[in-house]
Amino acid sequence: MRILFLLQPGTNSRSIFVGMIHGARAAGHEPLVMELAPIFRALAQHPAQRVETATQAAAGLRATVERHQPDLSIAMWANGITCFAGVSIDGQAFSIFDGLKLPHLCWWLDGPQWATGGSSHRFFGTPAIRSPYVRHLINSPSSAAEMTQLLGFGRTTALPYAIDEQVMKPARAAQLSFDLVASCGPGDPAPTAGALRELENDTPDVEAIRRDYANGARPKPTTLR
Repeated sequence: MRILFLLQPGTNSRSIFVGMIHGARAAGHEPLVMELAPIFRALAQHPAQRVETATQAAAGLRATVERHQPDLSIAMWANGITCFAGVSIDGQAFSIFDGLKLPHLCWWLDGPQWATGGSSHRFFGTPAIRSPYVRHLINSPSSAAEMTQLLGFGRTTALPYAIDEQVMKPARAAQLSFDLVASCGPGDPAPTAGALRELENDTPDVEAIRRDYANGARPKPTTLR
């Protein structure tokens, strides 16, 4: 299968996406890669020309698809929808993939409601995100249910993440210098005083650490001035 990957610039997310490309090749597929960095750069430098930039990008994508005839395309988050001008079908705005009749996968590395600074909100519940040509993938079944039942998404599949074994190799010979690791996102906040105290225990109270972080996540009352 020939797969067109629309690769975004970045650090961690780009490395993860490159790992997916390696996995596709290892599975016997033929990956094609289109860099989105020039589109990102043009959108950032000339925000007033967003329509022109997206239209030019759409023409470039269409030419790539016509030349290489991929079986499907994949992009992280809604990059495939936001970077390219869409099409109008029966008076409704659809993504470019409907115009190309090309199946497209949106791979959500995190929940759509806060992904990429919430920039995808305007597409929730629209034909562009619910199209039969667009499918969504996320690692959490509960998030997949939220996307379809609350956020107006179309076909959404939950699938655990894999890893690129060429990058993340088992560290069997490593000398571990810790007994417990806690990460309570988003943003990996600093450990609480309670969590630090538990580090001194040979059998840390993990439930106490969870309660500590849960209390910190409760909504705080605000004072209006």
